[in-house]
Amino acid sequence: MRCYDRVVEVPEYGREFRIRAVQEITRFLEGADISNIEFEGPEIAVYIRNPKFISENEERIKELARLLRKRVVVRTDPRFRKSKEATIEYILSLVPSDVSVSPEDIQFDDILGEVRVLADKPGKLMGKGAALRYQVLAETGWRLEVYRKPPMASRVLDSIMRHLAVASAERRKALREIGDRIYRDITVGTKYIRVVGLGSFCEVGRSAILVDTGESRVLLDSGISPSSNGVDALPYFNIPEFRLEDLDAIIISHAHVDHMAAVPLLFKYGYRGPVFVTPPTRDLMLLMLTDFIELTKGEGREPLFTMKEVALMMTRVIPVNYNIVVDVAPDVKLTFTNAGHILGSSLVHLHIGQGLFNLLYTADLKYYRIRGDRGTRLLPPANEEFHRVEALIIEGTYGSKEPQPRDKAEADLVALVNKVEKTRGKLLIPVMAVGRVRIYYTS
Repeated sequence: MRCYDRVVEVPEYGREFRIRAVQEITRFLEGADISNIEFEGPEIAVYIRNPKFISENEERIKELARLLRKRVVVRTDPRFRKSKEATIEYILSLVPSDVSVSPEDIQFDDILGEVRVLADKPGKLMGKGAALRYQVLAETGWRLEVYRKPPMASRVLDSIMRHLAVASAERRKALREIGDRIYRDITVGTKYIRVVGLGSFCEVGRSAILVDTGESRVLLDSGISPSSNGVDALPYFNIPEFRLEDLDAIIISHAHVDHMAAVPLLFKYGYRGPVFVTPPTRDLMLLMLTDFIELTKGEGREPLFTMKEVALMMTRVIPVNYNIVVDVAPDVKLTFTNAGHILGSSLVHLHIGQGLFNLLYTADLKYYRIRGDRGTRLLPPANEEFHRVEALIIEGTYGSKEPQPRDKAEADLVALVNKVEKTRGKLLIPVMAVGRVRIYYTS
């Protein structure tokens, strides 16, 4: 590693890495007035007393992360942040007259040190070069994030934010426990790569794949079988190769029940590790799991888990955006890329053993593009560019079938809609899984 004019060799993990990383952070961020350095989940969190340092030294912070080959986040020490009331008042004083923001549109994340603002004109609010972000950070110590305000309030998002705010102490404790496990001393090293199918192989549903490196164990998806009930719907968690106490991480590809509905059950029986997802998958998971519990009760059956386990899971969910590399275990790095299936769906790329082996798990994917279509009828097709892939696990549910051409399917749908309109009838369009049923009336 090159740090200023010195070349420093820093080990990747373990106690020695922690010591050397703290030394280099302290040296590299001289002038930041560091109060604490914590290993929180996959990130190294640096808490400082001088919030202006963050806005004035973003490039230096990025360089530090590149040199350490880890995700480094610099946050204002909570003791040096302005109160939430004072921060809300300050932000509202900066909002242009033609931008709509109310106090209810401002939310706080104590763990990340972020203040999130919902605005009808986010670009206008942020200003050229995101000037408002630097101004708010320097004056309040909170990092500003601005999002477009939806036309209708999201009960799901509000529920997530309320829960995360209430459980902030539990989240902080969980992140530090996860960080201890990720950055632990390597005991045996990467000895082999073993892939064990716990479900979804030669069947539809209950997707679950265990990746065992000898040093670490990572579970790719943890779903149920929609066509079965009770324990018969679950992956084969009872096989000798799967030991819950040895599991380092769960990685969820997307928010369909056949890929993630068994996760709360693992928390029910003692799992306390991280669950890596994309941000949209986190939100959709909460919605889908809540519906799953209610539907099971509505059918007169006892749910496999309750909202208590779902809430516990949410404190250990770690959202990761596309194309961001994060450590999930001492010898495993994760990168999500777009799968084109549903909102937030991902291809899961694992970089194992410091480049020894690269595994790509596609889960459900959509690899289709309408020629010349630049609209929003379909999500972009799945990513196809990877630097290295030694093994590929690809979804094959419809791999041997000849589907109807999309142009004919769309023409048939248009013809059906026109027929119903002419007869002044009613058209029922069921929307599978994540969607909702909608009824369109003609009058």
